[in-house]
Amino acid sequence: GGDGPARTAYNFAVGEVCDYKLSLALEAIANYDLDGLDWDYCRSPSFFPDGVGQQHSHVMTDLMRELRAAVNAKARQVGKPVCLSARIPGSLDDAHAKGLDVRAWIAEGLMDIVIVGHARANKHRLPVEEYVDAARGTDIHVVAQNLGLFMQPRPLSARLLWNERDYYSTEMCRATAATHWCAGAHGIYLFNNHLIPYVRNLDYDRRPWMEIGDPDLIAR
Repeated sequence: GGDGPARTAYNFAVGEVCDYKLSLALEAIANYDLDGLDWDYCRSPSFFPDGVGQQHSHVMTDLMRELRAAVNAKARQVGKPVCLSARIPGSLDDAHAKGLDVRAWIAEGLMDIVIVGHARANKHRLPVEEYVDAARGTDIHVVAQNLGLFMQPRPLSARLLWNERDYYSTEMCRATAATHWCAGAHGIYLFNNHLIPYVRNLDYDRRPWMEIGDPDLIAR
């Protein structure tokens, strides 16, 4: 139960839901030559009825343990590391309220990479520092989601008269990435940028892709 997307979301408190979602991941792990699996909690960030996420967080922790065991078994089978990453919506406390006890996952070493993300639209500043602090002393890498595809557009007249773009500029992408590098991120996560040339601008030069991965290049 809930408003908006939560009205039609899967309820992970129902055992069959967890079994179904887990089976999709286990099938991919078993049947494909993977370097890793990325479990995206931002795409649909409603996992339990409103207000009861935290009390059901053990359900999601058990799910992450199952995924960790599966990628470890795959790694032993193929003789190479197989990593597990998860993209998390918002702060550690916000995630926990939704049922994602990321602090416990980090303490148990259930992930190799944790992606500090945002569920809907984009944010120029993410709580990278608290994830870096939580992962300190572990081998877990903290990656920050950079600006995604489209920003809130100005009126159509502004785009027609002044050729204003409705996707993030190179400067905005660069500045956001630089801020997250300074906050201690180990890497930057591009989200949906690859669609810009196809749905907005065939001449998009992909400059952010060439710049934001180098913290020294964009430090100033």
